[in-house]
Amino acid sequence: MFRSVLVLVAFLLAGCASPETEAQAKAEADAKDDAKCQSAGYPPGTADYDQCRTKLADLRAQTDRSALSGRAESPAVMGQFLARHLSFDV
Repeated sequence: MFRSVLVLVAFLLAGCASPETEAQAKAEADAKDDAKCQSAGYPPGTADYDQCRTKLADLRAQTDRSALSGRAESPAVMGQFLARHLSFDV
């Protein structure tokens, strides 16, 4: 029941995210993915770098789908989803 409530809240709040917030989250994710792949020794423009970026994007999409579908394996998965898709100005 608790997980269902979290999913519902996440879904409702995700709809409140502005296009600018979503664009910023994507840019930040892209920068993190770029840094991870380069630090793993894959220079941009190589097949290994492209494969690394694809794997990271796939993992992120899988985490998002799990969180939204209510099959989140742990509270950490939901936290990752919320952190990527919501921003609060305080």
